[in-house]
Amino acid sequence: MVVKYSCSDSLENAILKAVDECINNDILAEFLEQYRWEACYLGYYDISIDEYKEIIERHNEELKAGIEEANKRADIAEKQNAEYKKQIAELEAKLKAANQ
Repeated sequence: MVVKYSCSDSLENAILKAVDECINNDILAEFLEQYRWEACYLGYYDISIDEYKEIIERHNEELKAGIEEANKRADIAEKQNAEYKKQIAELEAKLKAANQ
């Protein structure tokens, strides 16, 4: 079906039209309705399920690394914030003592 549409349209649109036609003709309709994006992605990039899983795993690892880095930065910011609060409290105490 993709070949049918790809003659007159981009590959991306051809895949979308083919998926829509399958759903409309009740060909794997339930599956395609639930996994439309994945089916289109696999069709567009012409990759296997295993390759797709590998890409998703790599992406998840990158996300986890980004989250860990963000958490480290947040910890540093919290420590700095606590130190600033401590300094402000000390300055306020000195100011209060000087005004008495």
